[in-house]
Amino acid sequence: YANWTASTHKVTFDLGYSPAPTAPAAKTVNYGSYVRSAFPSPAPERAGYTFDGWYFHQGANGETHIKVKDTDRVTDDVTLYAHWVSSNSVRLEVEGGELPAGTPSTINVSKELPYPTLPTPTRKGYSFQGWFTHATEGVQITSGQAVGDAIPVALYARWAARTFTVSFDFNGASGSREPKVYTYGS
Repeated sequence: YANWTASTHKVTFDLGYSPAPTAPAAKTVNYGSYVRSAFPSPAPERAGYTFDGWYFHQGANGETHIKVKDTDRVTDDVTLYAHWVSSNSVRLEVEGGELPAGTPSTINVSKELPYPTLPTPTRKGYSFQGWFTHATEGVQITSGQAVGDAIPVALYARWAARTFTVSFDFNGASGSREPKVYTYGS
């Protein structure tokens, strides 16, 4: 019987700007592997920009950007180029709550890209209602929503106090047996 071994190919990464920090290390993968299996983790970061993914072409001199798709496979050595979109930093104001451990208190957003995945903060006795462009009014913002031209300086967590129903058992004594509804903090 013949014993076959898949050929290997090198996937190299270029951050696409200068001066740039050291690019992620090249990876060697088997022929036919999904290109995404070679992606470095975590994704690269750049001040003032949002990382928009890895592309097959840099896009210089009129070239078309060709973004790596989930179905693309390695068939030869390839260089992937980071694609950056200018972005603004938006503060996440938790309004008495807490962000999940390790979650930064800012997100980067760009007019060209949708909002990134937004964290879900917690607050004792309250239910999180979403992120809004103003503390008391404003428009609700959700993950994946188009950013649009007006980028907010901050997003504000909106909370609703939880209610609790207390039922009474007088154990044979007299009194009102109607349950009472209480709001947390009142």
